Amino acid sequence: MKTRILVLIALIILPAVAFGAEYAKISSVDSIQVIKIAPQDKRAIIKAQDGQMRIIQAGETLQAENKAQLIPGLRVDEISTGRIVIIENKDNKVVTDIVRFENGKQWIEK
Repeated sequence: MKTRILVLIALIILPAVAFGAEYAKISSVDSIQVIKIAPQDKRAIIKAQDGQMRIIQAGETLQAENKAQLIPGLRVDEISTGRIVIIENKDNKVVTDIVRFENGKQWIEK
């Protein structure tokens, strides 16, 4: 069932990407809303502050701190049951953010 949901969301998102739509803009961990976590696939569906939904996976860079030098600002470190671990590199400081998601409710531990 979870895989079917991810496939349906992908069918909604992929056509927009194929026709030149931009990826969802993610400026900070606080700006994302978790919709669904699929721990067996190590993927999650999130909604960005601009309303766009996106499928993320472990190892993916969500936003670059310095695009010229490709320094990752937000990187998905782990996706598991009920949580997403995001490493945030901001002003040469590394912060680990854990986005917890349970029973449709979300909270962030820094």
